[in-house]
Amino acid sequence: MLETFISLCGAANTIHDSYNKISGIFKSKDNSHLEYLDRIASGIERLSDNILYAPNMEAVRDITQNRQRKIDNFREVKESLEPLQKAVGSEILSSAIILTPDKMQIAMQKSPWEILLDIRPVSLSNSPNNPDMIPIVFEHDGVQYVGWQMRGTLPMLFDCTYDELLVPETEIQITSNKRKPGDIFRDRLKNGNDGPEMVLIPAGTFRMGEKQSVHEVSVESFAMGRYPVTFAEYDYFCEATNREKPNDRGWGRDNRPVINVSWYDAVAYTEWLSEQTGQQYRLPTEAEWEYAARAGTETDYWWGNDIDKTKANYNSNLGHTSPVGDYDANPFGLYDTSGNVWEWTCSEFTYEYNGKEKQCVTEASRLSIRGGSWDDFARDVRSAGRTATATWASGSPGS
Repeated sequence: MLETFISLCGAANTIHDSYNKISGIFKSKDNSHLEYLDRIASGIERLSDNILYAPNMEAVRDITQNRQRKIDNFREVKESLEPLQKAVGSEILSSAIILTPDKMQIAMQKSPWEILLDIRPVSLSNSPNNPDMIPIVFEHDGVQYVGWQMRGTLPMLFDCTYDELLVPETEIQITSNKRKPGDIFRDRLKNGNDGPEMVLIPAGTFRMGEKQSVHEVSVESFAMGRYPVTFAEYDYFCEATNREKPNDRGWGRDNRPVINVSWYDAVAYTEWLSEQTGQQYRLPTEAEWEYAARAGTETDYWWGNDIDKTKANYNSNLGHTSPVGDYDANPFGLYDTSGNVWEWTCSEFTYEYNGKEKQCVTEASRLSIRGGSWDDFARDVRSAGRTATATWASGSPGS
């Protein structure tokens, strides 16, 4: 009877005989069907413009498709869907989320962190922006998560085809724009460990450079590492990729900024993070770096025009690098934007600003580095301070 009802949901005579037996989620691009159901049936809840929910769920059905499936424990699934829907503020209902084969359910109970990609708490849901990524909702230690897996990988992992999951016609879009500027977050690596701590930088326009080279640059919102990359983070990358760990000069590793890495090393690290998290990581452009370092200021340093050893690690005050976070963060929440270690960008170095600093390059003989280091003069650690170094160099710049 339910099959007939769904197929003929616009026919009044069928509906009036059947609406009391309605039990399910109904999804249709034809909103008139849903409006009619909403009028005649009691207890129906509208989940979104395109979706209705009837209590006591026994079947999942997409009006645009010709198949339906029985599922168990729908109330638990609905409880997972509702906060996800609220978090993203748009339609997220997916048969792929609701209906998972038994083998997939069993596997996720064992270790979802080894199976799914880009796992985040529901409140921080973020799509990998890849239409072949399939979303899966699950719960772990009382926290609801949404993870993703490649469409083509599902058959290999769970001996099932994605067709069995009743793919909805509309593409699911869960984006990171629900985060607010200043929000701090971490993407999760494939093994469940946290990636580097990131800060969401707001979009804006600023005056870049100094003296004759000053010009106005607009920057889109982006996320940037809260701290320079540490030895602990980079050493883990080296272990995972069988790379030789860089020399720390005897100054210590752990939460000290990594040193002695080339531009190619730094790029390899960002590419590894992208592969591990399902998100796009890269070095910042020179414009992005200066915008983030200035954090809305136009003075020599984000705190003003004067500097001393309480503000930053520079001019060989300590004789070595210092642990990240030892000095105050700028208004965007970023640490060590002045001194400690030079930081790579993805912009080719040019002597005159001409707008090209906004572009990322994949190959160049000299790249711009920013921020100055522990042994540089005050002039070099200004927000506008800049120099160039060879891409193969493995000196003091951090990544």
